[in-house]
Amino acid sequence: MCVKKVERAKIDYEPEINRMRKLCYIELEKVISRVSLAASDPSENKIYLVKEIRKPTPQKLVRNLQRDELNLNMGPNYKSDLKKFLLGLLDELFENAIISKSDVDDLFILSDFYWFIEKPEDMSSFINKIMNLCEEVLGDSINKINFESPKVAGSELKAKIGLVGSNKIMASESQSNLPLDGYMDLSTHLSGLFISPNRKNNLGLLSGVGLEILDALARGKSGGAHDYDTAFQLPSSKGMAYEEITDDFVTPISNLISVGRIPAGNKRIGEIPINVGESYGQEIKLIGCDVGANGNNLREITELGQRAASYGLSTLKKLIDQTFVRLVGEIIKSLYEEELISSKSNICISSRRESSGNEFNSISNHLEEMGFGEIGKNIVYTENPASFGIQDLKRYGKGKWIESVYS
Repeated sequence: MCVKKVERAKIDYEPEINRMRKLCYIELEKVISRVSLAASDPSENKIYLVKEIRKPTPQKLVRNLQRDELNLNMGPNYKSDLKKFLLGLLDELFENAIISKSDVDDLFILSDFYWFIEKPEDMSSFINKIMNLCEEVLGDSINKINFESPKVAGSELKAKIGLVGSNKIMASESQSNLPLDGYMDLSTHLSGLFISPNRKNNLGLLSGVGLEILDALARGKSGGAHDYDTAFQLPSSKGMAYEEITDDFVTPISNLISVGRIPAGNKRIGEIPINVGESYGQEIKLIGCDVGANGNNLREITELGQRAASYGLSTLKKLIDQTFVRLVGEIIKSLYEEELISSKSNICISSRRESSGNEFNSISNHLEEMGFGEIGKNIVYTENPASFGIQDLKRYGKGKWIESVYS
């Protein structure tokens, strides 16, 4: 049995939606940004997806913003460029939607622009600044949802919401993989949350470099220039992939990637700010993924991508696919070694990648080869579960969010 995909429950019947609470969720991501409309039915304790838009984040905008590292003041040029992009996303979202802008009750935003913040707790302030930019479109009467500031990692809020939302999706679809024991999101950055098998031990929080690794490989197509900043930008290819070549490259790439418990003294993992001391205080095992120190060896991965690209685009894309599968395997291995999952754990994965059945088969086969075949049978995949977890996380509140997973 391979990894299976679970679809989110959807609704497109206007009279039925009128009695529900409407949420606009924005995820401002370094590579692919998403805006979603969701409707929750308190009487049935269900959430439905109304509409979602995915758009590439302009890489020129990202590069310009990265020049203002650790700047929370958000000067006029920053606000102008970012607002223009956000307003364009929202205009497209509400075009021909059965929910109008004035119908929206709640707004929540997440972002992985971690280079703007120094400490995990700065994330809430940064999110509030972005939400203020959206009031021009949605109105200042909208309820802007706020959560307790992260303490351990800048990515922990996304991890909590993702785990809660994944369970909500499983429940809506009457899936047997409930309750979930963990959730991981492999977008540009890695995030995720796992609850140890005995329910009384540590939590595990994932953080660090994610699909930046695949983006680094993609940059090899243009020799590290900005023609291809991300794997998402690579054109389609019809040529033959030289598998013996990809096999030669995938191992040295894996050797550059480290996945494991983050030792004390680190203040960042990749671009994400962390507080290792706080993780010990909260009995959270902080599991990180990095390439060198804070991603400083990504250039070496680009060089390997450049060598692979010399054999054709199809070979490079095959290498990217294999690297993704290997990365999932290494994360699963580390979680198992840290006793955060067992062979019976139910796990949900999401990603900015538009994964296919072939990729799910590859993940299952690779886990089987690693000796984790039973775990592979209990993995499900879904898209963007965060929009399904916000309302429940807010309802349970500070310190009791975990009850929403096991309620």
